[in-house]
Amino acid sequence: MPLPFLASFLVQLLIGVGSMVIGYLTMPKAATSQPDELRDMDEPTAESRPIPVLFGELDVAPNVLWWGDKATTSRKVSA
Repeated sequence: MPLPFLASFLVQLLIGVGSMVIGYLTMPKAATSQPDELRDMDEPTAESRPIPVLFGELDVAPNVLWWGDKATTSRKVSA
């Protein structure tokens, strides 16, 4: 392998790795918190959602009328 070819390859490799590192360090961070509207929608609901209008053949998710109690109760069991 001639020396100029190896030198240009190493320069291009360093530029590529450097640009990837800079891109990773400067990319925006993802939002981790959810808005209040999304936290209330943990269970599947159909209340206050728009009724879909379909044309053709499509699958629509079923309507959930009752999902259960949202409250939790902790209990200690001695075994």
